[in-house]
Amino acid sequence: MKLNKDEFRALAKKSITLIGMSGVGKSYLSELLQKQGWYCHSCDYLIGTRYLVEELGAFAQDMSADDISALSRFIGQLGNVSKGGLGMDEFCRRQDLYKEAEVRSLIEAERVIAGRDENVVIDSTGSICELGADEELEALARQSVFIYLKVRPEHHDEILRRALDYPKPLYYERGFLLERVDAYLAERNLSDVGEIEPMAFLRWVFPYLFEARLSKYQSLADRYGVSIYADQFQDVQTADEMMAVIEKAL
Repeated sequence: MKLNKDEFRALAKKSITLIGMSGVGKSYLSELLQKQGWYCHSCDYLIGTRYLVEELGAFAQDMSADDISALSRFIGQLGNVSKGGLGMDEFCRRQDLYKEAEVRSLIEAERVIAGRDENVVIDSTGSICELGADEELEALARQSVFIYLKVRPEHHDEILRRALDYPKPLYYERGFLLERVDAYLAERNLSDVGEIEPMAFLRWVFPYLFEARLSKYQSLADRYGVSIYADQFQDVQTADEMMAVIEKAL
């Protein structure tokens, strides 16, 4: 939804969709708005507790909006099985399940916005820009302003550190994944995915993933909303203060 400041301010019911990399502050800001009376639609929480609940089994009961570690463990990391990794076939199977569930969570978000009386914030996954779900995104954007939480170049290392310290579910576009795996194997002189140390690969590949997504997020913001540096929200304590930052950007 492309709106100017006055149009956004005049909305009787507001909906925003927060997009950006894991660790940029989407969930923090969503929780802030929820405490201020907004309805929060957490895509990863919905994925783990509804769309992948059978895959997660009893672990789904451990999920909460601010603790999706059970989902992160299920999605897992590529690499040596004896070191906690997943083989390529199983890793890709779980990637496909996650992608399908994420698209379903976006469809559900459209229904939530239409069916709630209060303002709605969509806490999207970091991979919303990777799905190729143009119709679903277009439908969501007709009801919600996309807010891209950008990261200043000097803060990139901090976001990378957060992502490694607190791993979130990661979806890799298949072509990107295969290309990066081949590059990693060649660089480390390895012959098979089974030789990959899972966390070492995550540390190596995440900066590439980060860079690859920047232009994709920007494209979504240009089409459906606005981009705002995440640190512009660091001092906000109320919904009104957050809306003021958004209005200024619009």
